[in-house]
Amino acid sequence: MFKRLAVALTAFLVFFGSYAEAAKPDKWLIYWYVCGTNIETTNISLGLGTDLTSNDPNAIILTEPDRNPGDVTRCIKEVEKATLSSNVKIFMQAGGTYIWGHEKFRDLNAKIQTGTNGSNAFGNGNAFFSEWHLSDPIGEGTMIRPGKIGRYVYDKNHRNWNAINQLPISGELNTETDMGSKEGLKSFLEAGQKLEQELYPDGNVRRVLILKNHGGGIRGVCEDQYTRNIISLKELKDAFSEINNGWTNPEEKPFELVAFDACIMSVYETAFAIEDAANYMVASQESTYNKVGIDYTGLLNQLSKNPSMNGKELGKVICNTTWEDSKITDKEFGINSNIVFTESVIDLSEQKMDALKTAYANFNEETVKVAQKNPEDIVYTFTKFKNAANVSDRFSIISGKTPDMVDLKNFADNVGDTFPELKAVSNELVKAVDKRAAAHS
Repeated sequence: MFKRLAVALTAFLVFFGSYAEAAKPDKWLIYWYVCGTNIETTNISLGLGTDLTSNDPNAIILTEPDRNPGDVTRCIKEVEKATLSSNVKIFMQAGGTYIWGHEKFRDLNAKIQTGTNGSNAFGNGNAFFSEWHLSDPIGEGTMIRPGKIGRYVYDKNHRNWNAINQLPISGELNTETDMGSKEGLKSFLEAGQKLEQELYPDGNVRRVLILKNHGGGIRGVCEDQYTRNIISLKELKDAFSEINNGWTNPEEKPFELVAFDACIMSVYETAFAIEDAANYMVASQESTYNKVGIDYTGLLNQLSKNPSMNGKELGKVICNTTWEDSKITDKEFGINSNIVFTESVIDLSEQKMDALKTAYANFNEETVKVAQKNPEDIVYTFTKFKNAANVSDRFSIISGKTPDMVDLKNFADNVGDTFPELKAVSNELVKAVDKRAAAHS
């Protein structure tokens, strides 16, 4: 059914494990952090002089709207197709992009120069808009006005995406509206904490956080189109830490699950960054090509039917529904999902994370000893390590921006085969992963 789900570190890590937990509430609040950036604008076509703040439904035209609209618009429409139960609510923040193709988000659009085809121009055919950033000088007479971010509650009874709050984007240092910053993420999470006090004053709720945008592995996630900033993994960890006391149940991890609807985020460093914030993590080693991202309709339908499921079960739902949805990619875009599909669930329990950290630390310590053993041969030794990495599974998407990352299990196996003196620690590391690995095949 599935290709095996790869395991790695600075590189990628994938593992399941049993998680004993007491009965938990069956009410869910899904925190959806949607940074549109160019994944939303890429497939949007504009006419000369288009007023992006217009309420005219024809002001913005999606290229091939039934097949491949702005990627975030596609995801929002998947949410709208779901049949929600009263147990499931969504708290969404939308921002980080100039132009929203979805008709309900027009009041967030920026007003920028359109119809030009110069440098930094994006668009389709003869319809272009000029890319602009808050740090760029604004020329006299140009048609530039930043947009907004919007916050919405969406549930069974409120399906119109009526904003509960809008924040104007007003300058390079306005970190509250910078979706590529720690402060921007914190502002969203703190707004969610206040919302929960209204919706669930008794704290009787479980939470999911989904981060939607570009991912760059150890580089971070969610790149804001206005600022060019991206949330680093350290900032991700710090954001959770700095608001940890604001949850209604601070003695527990705030999120049952954190999911990355973004490319190549299934790295060890990501798991380390969020281990104190979530019980489980869902991410992909590979690029989330076209439709090989989260299937929101499938996720929400199944959670609504079975709100008593735990984080691991919900993570498996995300993997299974996304796999089925990804088959569309095979037919429409000629991509083999058996190659690119690596969506997987990671158990972030303390016991399992500590075991992996120990095995990896031992592996690192012994490899350094091997490198230092014969200083005169150190170049040859490192070449052998490099060769072990080169023949391992590798992942990267953006040349010059995203570093190559190698599959941890594959690399450890290759190092053990190359250096007999490292066989024991290599096997230890492989076992630390294999005991938790869930292979879909």
